[in-house]
Amino acid sequence: MRAEVDQSFVSSPHFLLFVFILFLITSFFEFSILSFLLALFLVLMAIGRVYLHYVHTKIRWEFKRYTLASSVGDEEEFYIELANDSLFPIYRMQLMMESENDQSFVFLQSDERESTVHKVVVDLPPRSKKTIPVRMRAKGRGLHTWSNFEIIVADPFTLLSYRLEYASEGFPVFEIYPPFQSLNKLHFRSVVSGHQSSHYSFYKDELSIIGTKDYENESFRHIHWLATAKENKIVAKKYEKVQGNVYSVLLNFVGNGNFFIRKDMESLIEYSVALCSLLIKEGCHIEFYVNYASHKNGILKVENLSNMQQIKKVYKATTFIHTNGTFLSTNHFFDHVKRDKNPQSSVLIVGTAPDDKKTNWIQVKG
Repeated sequence: MRAEVDQSFVSSPHFLLFVFILFLITSFFEFSILSFLLALFLVLMAIGRVYLHYVHTKIRWEFKRYTLASSVGDEEEFYIELANDSLFPIYRMQLMMESENDQSFVFLQSDERESTVHKVVVDLPPRSKKTIPVRMRAKGRGLHTWSNFEIIVADPFTLLSYRLEYASEGFPVFEIYPPFQSLNKLHFRSVVSGHQSSHYSFYKDELSIIGTKDYENESFRHIHWLATAKENKIVAKKYEKVQGNVYSVLLNFVGNGNFFIRKDMESLIEYSVALCSLLIKEGCHIEFYVNYASHKNGILKVENLSNMQQIKKVYKATTFIHTNGTFLSTNHFFDHVKRDKNPQSSVLIVGTAPDDKKTNWIQVKG
């Protein structure tokens, strides 16, 4: 914490020196009333400075939040708990916080207006605490925090004030996930191998007959008639999934040709998260690759996704993606995935597809 005197005209050193000199002159010429007023002003200034020097060290605040993350468009409420540990009351204390910009998150005022700055004025009795609710609305995916947080405390005579500025290391971090996009019916946009276009569900023909089993009131088309004739009893076909079970979802923001980051990054992220959710709901196992690298962990990869609880890993991973990050060229990214992915998985591409048209990978959103 750094405490600075909020300088005003009456608290400036030049004005105080002028008042002191004027006090000496009026005292010498025995202007008693004017001398008394000037002396009173100087005494109040001295008392106010001593009061602020003591009180500002006794102010504490704590951030409290009861949800770990939110999605774009969500409204959330968090709390600031202010404490006055001094023996004196604090009047008209101002609490001010500011967001990074209106594209990260905004504060909701009492009249439902949105603002990047939130200001609260409170009174704190001696040795007391007060909890202040603050409402915000998430605007953009990513990890966001306050750009500024400060407390302004004034002396009882409102002649002086201290501005308490706090280091950003102690600010809370807000994880904002991409908005959930429902994909009830997913169609292929194009097939990467060749120049064909198709519009069919990739769950089609996902079952293969691997044997027979006892008939359990399935429909007639599930009856294995040849085996039924041989065994003199009704038997049904036994199936196994051979397609639509294991998928590698690839998210690529980099365009073809000259290296550039696509402008529709956010819509691609939203679509890929929805795609992963849809696949998991269908009982598939997926691994998720993103053309985004860090020096510590390399290419962003989320694997072993098989239930809806683990879809949170995908949401969390996408919050770290930033346009100022490190990206690979399209072909370099897909070469890496070829070497690393599950050899049994079917590949679904969201974003730019590779130049290699011989692969049977499928681009579901270009």
